[in-house]
Amino acid sequence: MLEIIPYEPNEMFDEETNKFVKVRSKEKVFHFEHSLAAISVWEAKYRKPFLSNKAITPEQLIDYICMMNLDDDFNPNMLTPENITEITEYMADTNPTATVISSSDDNNRNSRTIMTSEVIYAWMANAGIPFECDKWNVNRLLILVSVISEFNKPRKQMSEAEILRRQHEINQKRLAAMENQNEEGE
Repeated sequence: MLEIIPYEPNEMFDEETNKFVKVRSKEKVFHFEHSLAAISVWEAKYRKPFLSNKAITPEQLIDYICMMNLDDDFNPNMLTPENITEITEYMADTNPTATVISSSDDNNRNSRTIMTSEVIYAWMANAGIPFECDKWNVNRLLILVSVISEFNKPRKQMSEAEILRRQHEINQKRLAAMENQNEEGE
């Protein structure tokens, strides 16, 4: 979750710099969550995928920021360009966890799938993730889906040579253990 302290509409004179500066609100903090729930509402309104490489208009971005906001009294006019930059940087953070997944299969398997909120909801259903998690940061949710996918992959079967090598190692350990028992018993 991202917290932004907005600027109040009034300004104050800074005697050190001899300039007027905007004053941050002392009472107000806005909370934003880049979540599947917000994406779903945005996609329902605009009828296009949000998580695509296609650009969205500044108006659509502000609209999405409003959908991300968790506060009742949010006014997007209180946001400065710096606030909007901070929000877009938060949205661009694709790994908001310590988890790192590297799998060559994932890149090829879903390359033709157009990423929409319904696709992510389907992944959640297949993975048994409760739909309440759609309030999470969407990138964190996608990492959870990837982790579950990795856990559910079938284990790689050993080749015949690997099986023979492993059996040989086990047999060598057993022979060594039997020799130790025989030496101790004598």
